Amino acid sequence: MGNSVLFFEKYPFMGVELFGLLGNNYRLLSYYDDDCYKMLKKSGYPVITYGNVNFLETIDSDKAVGFILSDNQYLKKTIKEDGNDDKALFFYMSEEMDKLCKRQKIKMVLPSYTVQERMGNKLFLQDICKKLGIEVNKSISINKVDEDVSKIYTKCLDELETPFIVQGGLGVSGEDTFIINSEQELTNYLPKLSNKFRASKFLKKNIPLSVHICITKDKTYYEGPYIQLVGFRELAKNPFQFTGNDTNQKIITEDIKKIIFELSKKLSKYAESEGYLGILGIDFLWNLETEKVYVQEINSRLVGLTRLLTGIQKEQKIIPDLVRHINEFTKLKINKNYQSKKISLSKNNYSQIYISHNSDNEVLVKKYLLPGIYKITGNGLVRTKNSLFVSDMNPDEILVNFSIYGGTKLHADQVMFKIILKSSVLSENKYELNENLVKIIKTLKSEIL
Repeated sequence: MGNSVLFFEKYPFMGVELFGLLGNNYRLLSYYDDDCYKMLKKSGYPVITYGNVNFLETIDSDKAVGFILSDNQYLKKTIKEDGNDDKALFFYMSEEMDKLCKRQKIKMVLPSYTVQERMGNKLFLQDICKKLGIEVNKSISINKVDEDVSKIYTKCLDELETPFIVQGGLGVSGEDTFIINSEQELTNYLPKLSNKFRASKFLKKNIPLSVHICITKDKTYYEGPYIQLVGFRELAKNPFQFTGNDTNQKIITEDIKKIIFELSKKLSKYAESEGYLGILGIDFLWNLETEKVYVQEINSRLVGLTRLLTGIQKEQKIIPDLVRHINEFTKLKINKNYQSKKISLSKNNYSQIYISHNSDNEVLVKKYLLPGIYKITGNGLVRTKNSLFVSDMNPDEILVNFSIYGGTKLHADQVMFKIILKSSVLSENKYELNENLVKIIKTLKSEIL
């Protein structure tokens, strides 16, 4: 196959939109042998599977990919057969995955893990911003090994007041982010934080925003800012859990857009100087009380927004950032029908939503909803297309990228669905969910519970 890319995924998700863009030089490897994989295989797409059918196991994506990378026999048969030497692509990467890649002599279409860590670890953010003269929300770094709970709490109380926010070094999707109102709450959450964590001042009224950047040797590509969906009880119990993106920019003022663009330019130039290439996500907090914008975190990896934007760019015949990213590490042909331009939102907005179990009550999932395109008819759901492509959707349809497996006992904040819509899910000029999304959430849940 020559230069070729193998996207390792827990289940088909991030890499699906690359089908049809890179020809025979691309394959997707799914950890699970589920019905979504079977549907793609039957449709003739270049998917392979590790073959796991234990859908009820609880396993993070990096652990699932780690199992594949640890299996010498499987890798030898799958990746290196017939002289093939695929380069690996991952949505999220851990230190353990990096070690396994080196042990297996697998090359990545990603920056080195050292560079990823140097840019993306949340504990380094303050130092990076200080170097660049960027104001950050007041925060302190803490090593819980060096101090007891009372000393940590007193330190945070003196410098940040209550409530304050604590966040682990990873900060993935808000899973290790908590609001602290008392010493007892800090005591309760401390075991869930890494030894080194960050405590920050709590901002009462804010809107989280994201930009999507792709750094290449020739040019840096920029999309956004887009609104992040965080803090909606209809989507998750945890008020800090990431629950999606919305391309609706009516809420964002032109002044804020300019500020974010300038901050993004500074940070992307710094990342490039540190040896970073490819996709980079930057999250911001727009403080509505002071009109200040703070850098919240740098995600030195593919991000959730990458899935949505790849679908939009493919639909609009734009060279996707994900393809540009891949071509910084290996050279593959780009379809001549695709142009180099920015995403257009003139016809409609887009949104990507993660719907989680928003209760502590344990609930059994009775049915698996096969990913594909659906439409709400009356109070029910009708499957319209066996497709996972944004370009195949009508404006009134729902693209289900992921559905929780039947037989699962849901725990609080476990993701049940990942969906894409060709519309905004926000009420006009307000940071609140509209009635259409509330209806979609209710209909989807009724299909499987």
